[in-house]
Amino acid sequence: METSGQIALVEPWFRNFGKRIVKTPKLYFRDSGLLCRLLGLDAPSLARSPFLGAVWETFVFAELRKLAAVDPRRPRFWYYRDVQAREIDFVIETGGRLNFVEVKWTESPEPRDWATIDKISRELAASGAPEGNGRHWVVSRSLATGMLAPGIHAASPFEAKALLEPATSPWEGRT
Repeated sequence: METSGQIALVEPWFRNFGKRIVKTPKLYFRDSGLLCRLLGLDAPSLARSPFLGAVWETFVFAELRKLAAVDPRRPRFWYYRDVQAREIDFVIETGGRLNFVEVKWTESPEPRDWATIDKISRELAASGAPEGNGRHWVVSRSLATGMLAPGIHAASPFEAKALLEPATSPWEGRT
């Protein structure tokens, strides 16, 4: 299915900071409509489905992949998960920096939605990894954009191009 373009495997990001990283790839369907069809979901049942968050994440991933396919920098995608079950949905390497993206099915992101990004970015900085912290994003259903907290940006999937941009400084406003 990967060869025929039906699915994409996203490998975990790890650079030996603590060797705590889970190494199993994540599987994404490249088409959220096909995913819904295979799950037997239509519009009314999707809203009540326990798969709603996974379908939303698949949709955001498809948008990012479309933009990355025509980006001359060729951003690379990973995800982060460690043995403590902390996960970041997407780690996007651009310009030698790592952008962290958390995808949430909400209209109003809250601090718990970016808490893992904050913790992992601080650990990355302290680890001395050659890749620096880039921008950090929470993608939600909200059309509002801007800063949610120092170094944490809000975006909708319709602004996915910004998620692929390299940071202009190592911390982008972080302390």
